[in-house]
Amino acid sequence: MYRIATLVCVLAAASYVALLTGSARAEEKLILPNHLWEGDFADEKLKQEAPKGVYGQVITDAKEFAKLWKAWRKDQVPKVDFKKEFAFVAICLTKRESPVPRAALRNGDLGVSWDAARRGRRGWGYAILTFDRKGVKKVNGKELEP
Repeated sequence: MYRIATLVCVLAAASYVALLTGSARAEEKLILPNHLWEGDFADEKLKQEAPKGVYGQVITDAKEFAKLWKAWRKDQVPKVDFKKEFAFVAICLTKRESPVPRAALRNGDLGVSWDAARRGRRGWGYAILTFDRKGVKKVNGKELEP
């Protein structure tokens, strides 16, 4: 009898938690980037070109974006309208890993995170993403600059 009562309590608690997490997820909206560029480098010095904030950083300025692009990629700098968009940079600090990013918007805060994927490449991996500014007030808890 005691086991049945314990089981009923556990199931009731689990369904309550599922109900709470279900309503919290309903407020969260998965966001796809407008653009995603990926790459990797064996040269450790190129990490220093990354914007400050090793675990992900926002770029809201065309000059800063162009500087990073020219350091990491040798092709033509893509046009990004920083009045309507912003860029996010993610890097992995372990060789042969590349970031696999994901983003979700919740109450105006865009949470951008990533997992490190082993892709058999020679160096450290990076990802540069652009997102629409519409509806985004913060990125990972920090105010989004105009």
